[in-house]
Amino acid sequence: MERNLTKEEKAAIVRDFEMALQASLVDSHPETHITSKGMFGGAGFFVDGEIFAAWYGDDSVYLKLPEEARQKLLLVEGATTEGGHYVKVPSEFMTDVQQLGYWTGLSVDYVKSLPTKKRKSKK
Repeated sequence: MERNLTKEEKAAIVRDFEMALQASLVDSHPETHITSKGMFGGAGFFVDGEIFAAWYGDDSVYLKLPEEARQKLLLVEGATTEGGHYVKVPSEFMTDVQQLGYWTGLSVDYVKSLPTKKRKSKK
């Protein structure tokens, strides 16, 4: 996005992305509940307390994917990565429930398969 967004505009975008991600999972993962949290000027999207997607202030979200799925998605026009396990979903997928649901489902399954990270206790 070209301009600086207000706090309210960012909150609305995060809410819209959270709703799109949740709606995309209705058929394949009906028990899954997604939450979001503002992070680093963008937002993280979580399932069972583990981050599976992130928004960095642009027109789409980045999904955490296993290597094979990551490589497959990167073959799709508009998909990009900055490295690591996260791949930016093509922006047109954000309004395509089937495409978004497929990739979001892979991301959720991947994150749920990872060992749970131990949280540091607050002193």
